[in-house]
Amino acid sequence: MDKKKKRKSVKKNDHSNGEILITLHDGNFIKKIDSNDVEDGGEGEAFSGRMFKTYVKSMLDALDNHDNLPILSLTSKLNLPSNNPDSISTEDLQCILKMLSQEVFRLDNKNCVDLIQSIIKINILNKPILFQQNYSNFLLCLISAIPKFNSDVLNKIISEFIFRKVEINHQILKVILNIIPTSTNLLQNILYKYFPHKQNRKQDLINYVSNLLKLIKYCPQLRFTIWCLIIENCIKLDVELQNELEDDDEAQDEIEEDDEDDDDEDEDDEEDEDLDDADADADADDYDENLNGLRDEDEINEALNGEEEYNMEIKNISDLSSKLDSIMQLLLKSTEDRFSDEELYNGNGVELFNVLSSLFKSYILPTHNTKCVQFLLFQISQQHKDLMDSYLYLLIETSFSQRETFEKRIKSMQYISSYIARAKNLSRDKILFVVSFLISWMERYIVERENEVQEAGSNMEKFKLFYSVFQTLSYIFCFRYKMLKKINADDDDENNGTVAEGWELNIDKFFRRVIVTRFNPLKFSNQTVVQIFAKISARENLCYCYSIMEQNKREKQNGITASNFSTSFQVADSLKVANGASNGFQTKNDFTNLTGYFPFDPITLKKCRKIVNKTYIQWSEDEDSDSEEDDDDEEDEVVEEDIEEDAEDFEGEDDFNNIRKEDVDSDVE
Repeated sequence: MDKKKKRKSVKKNDHSNGEILITLHDGNFIKKIDSNDVEDGGEGEAFSGRMFKTYVKSMLDALDNHDNLPILSLTSKLNLPSNNPDSISTEDLQCILKMLSQEVFRLDNKNCVDLIQSIIKINILNKPILFQQNYSNFLLCLISAIPKFNSDVLNKIISEFIFRKVEINHQILKVILNIIPTSTNLLQNILYKYFPHKQNRKQDLINYVSNLLKLIKYCPQLRFTIWCLIIENCIKLDVELQNELEDDDEAQDEIEEDDEDDDDEDEDDEEDEDLDDADADADADDYDENLNGLRDEDEINEALNGEEEYNMEIKNISDLSSKLDSIMQLLLKSTEDRFSDEELYNGNGVELFNVLSSLFKSYILPTHNTKCVQFLLFQISQQHKDLMDSYLYLLIETSFSQRETFEKRIKSMQYISSYIARAKNLSRDKILFVVSFLISWMERYIVERENEVQEAGSNMEKFKLFYSVFQTLSYIFCFRYKMLKKINADDDDENNGTVAEGWELNIDKFFRRVIVTRFNPLKFSNQTVVQIFAKISARENLCYCYSIMEQNKREKQNGITASNFSTSFQVADSLKVANGASNGFQTKNDFTNLTGYFPFDPITLKKCRKIVNKTYIQWSEDEDSDSEEDDDDEEDEVVEEDIEEDAEDFEGEDDFNNIRKEDVDSDVE
């Protein structure tokens, strides 16, 4: 028998008496078929069907007679690599699967477990469509007749979600969920089990998330589980990325420069994981020059090892950033059309928003140091005015609820300040409503608790929420002060109406009163916010803060600590880079100062930034208060100006949109 014949699972021999002899290569089965029963196309599909039907029936008959050798033989051949000469060809295996599907109930035997497991493990993704159909039909027949294999089938299907073209998996899974609705209970753990690790290839992560989103479409019962899984893993990537960037500011600069220079919009993102070769070569040249000054071989080796370690850190940060960027981009795009009036009316949009809001409150809000994942809610909520109302209500309720932890309340207040300042689609009425609510709360707080300040001594920590609300109002004013000015009642357009003299909500009187209370909020708020607020409020004739700020500075310099106050001025390059402590404060002796954590400061993920910028307000302080308002919604890059230095009182500060971070805590001597 020649080599070609050996590769077949079976062979046929013609005999002059009109019979065809079918023989397995292992010699375990010989069957005679009358040649008159075979049509002229005996070499084709009809003959193969008859042949393998006989083969499968004989194998199962032998099993009924307690002879499992044919089953073992087939199992061993299925486990052979596809390039093995003795492996079963795709065409033959297709016929076997078709026949086994018809006799699947006879496989409910302990001797068939290995055979079934081998069939389930078959890789079908590169097989012909007809083979895939026969394979899927076998699996469906299998779980219908023998449900105990449902878990194995589900594991097989989900494990392949890391691949892109797995439509056949979704087709099988959809039918399984119809046949066995309780499969959703098994799927919850299986989905978690096979979610790719953050160190896996970026494409694995993207494909898996994409397939999870497809799964939701035909199995909405798993919506919460799937979104929870996605959000959890995005948070892991986000937190690790921020920790890496904090550990190495120079690495952050290189990543940001690489992002700015990269204008490639290739949707496949195959090249995003590579470092900039030109920059790497330049760094290598500079490093070689430095090596020339080293005298000792050990010093050279140590320097080389240090450079290699540094390059690995850069690559790790670049990989994390690219993975998170691609996943977030996928999530943002997949939800673009999910919150239309129609989707909200039929309930699908409302249910999804409720799921995401719940996950935001349970996972994102309490998590320390996230900078990117929260933009999913930022973007989604702005797709409809009702969603903005719902999101703001969630934040306000969390901030002032006694049932919530104090850390979560402070964090929620930080979200309010950043959202009101940055969300472009917020109407003037919504902004005024939130500002009015916060002002009313602070006024009541002052009346009820100002007398406690002197009694508190150095224990000012009990007033954290008060300082957080003040900082929120100050931050909102810096971004939205034009909207807080009164407009003529005859003007219908709230954005283009002519400005009347005066401030809405008497906000000028409020600030003039609150900054001179015993709470001294200018002293305990983030100093970057205070400086920018002082400059704009003085220019706009809202209130004058510099005299109080100067007094606070003198107290610090002169070491006035009768009450043992301590301050922790965060002299950072910008507000954007606040440390984001989970409780919103930095501890210093007996009192903790507010940090400048604002969750919706400019996102550093380049692809997501292109999407978010459509609904995002960049920081832009007008140098001239009488300059014309820029109402254009074009995507032109906003020129960001540096905050002017008050040479007498304070160090200079960059604007709100700078990225770099440097927390400097200074004690009162």
